[in-house]
Amino acid sequence: MAPGASHSFPISWTPTVEGPMQLRGKVVLTGDQNPQNDVTQPYPITVMPEGLAVITIGDGSMMDRVPVDMYWRNSLFQTLYYPQEINMFGSISAIAFYNSFVTNLPQMPVKIWLGTTANDDLSGGWIPSTALTLVFDGNVDFPSGTNTITIPLTTPFVYTGGNLVMMVNRPMILSITVLWTLPGPKRNSTQSFTTAKLTARSFCLMLLQLAPQQAPYSPRHHCI
Repeated sequence: MAPGASHSFPISWTPTVEGPMQLRGKVVLTGDQNPQNDVTQPYPITVMPEGLAVITIGDGSMMDRVPVDMYWRNSLFQTLYYPQEINMFGSISAIAFYNSFVTNLPQMPVKIWLGTTANDDLSGGWIPSTALTLVFDGNVDFPSGTNTITIPLTTPFVYTGGNLVMMVNRPMILSITVLWTLPGPKRNSTQSFTTAKLTARSFCLMLLQLAPQQAPYSPRHHCI
């Protein structure tokens, strides 16, 4: 290969251990004149249990502070996923988010609800949490760097069709760390990759002083 050129190499590999891990590529070249650049950056993956179908919605090319906002003291997010995006039925046992954080944020409290609705969008307002099923209520590690955050659900959700509703709450915390370190229009260093365009299918709410702590979690103010 010429200097500066790139080439794709197909790799066949069958993992034997489940869970998150990182892959790296390494160049092995006789007479290598610059061995310092022979290893690629780590590529994070998550090995799922055998027989589990993994559905990715969107391409992850957008970046925003959803579904959890780490700048404010709490946040609430709701979005819809459509049947043509899911394209199957079954039990949802885990949800994965993508993050790109400067700061390591371990053991952050998160709540997740799932449900279905006949509404095609959220133009009529939030769907209250009391109309959904609480599928996760616990702490989640959000490491620094670019990662896939896989959250095994405490209560798997049986999806039988319709528009899937997901509500995610980051409960109120008493202390707050300001993380405005990145230049450019996206200044907050705790960005998350979104997987779908945020139109009337999604609402978000971020608060500094007051928190939507009580059901039905259907606040009046929102951003689209």
